[in-house]
Amino acid sequence: MQDLILEMVITAVVLPLLGWAVKALTSFLNSKIALVNNEILQNTLADATDELDNAVSLAVAEVGATFVKEIKKDGVFSKEDATKAYEMAVTRTMEIMSESGMQALANAKINISAYIKSLIESNVEANK
Repeated sequence: MQDLILEMVITAVVLPLLGWAVKALTSFLNSKIALVNNEILQNTLADATDELDNAVSLAVAEVGATFVKEIKKDGVFSKEDATKAYEMAVTRTMEIMSESGMQALANAKINISAYIKSLIESNVEANK
C-alpha cells in the first residue's frame, strides 16, 4: 500500500516538477548561450570596423604620399585626379582588408562601399 502511495506521489508531483525544472534549466542555458553569441558577434563586428578604419587610414596615407604628392608637384590637382585618388584608396583598402573582416561587415548588412567612401572623405579632410 505504501509503495502504491509513493508511486502515485512520484507520478503526480515529482515527475511534473522534474519536467518543469528541465525546461527552466534549458531556457536559462539557451538565454546564456544567446548572450555569449551576441557578445561574440558584437566583438567580431567591432574588430572588423576597427580593421576597416585602419585599412582606410593606411590606404589614404599611401595614396597621398605617392599619387597625390606627385600630382601636386605640378601645382594642379584636378577633379579627375581626385576621382583617381579616391578609386586608388578604395582599391588599396580592399587589398588591405582581411576576408574575415569583410565577411563580418557583410554579415552585419553594412553598406561597405558607403562606409569606405565616408571613411576616405573623413581621412582626406583630416589630412588637409
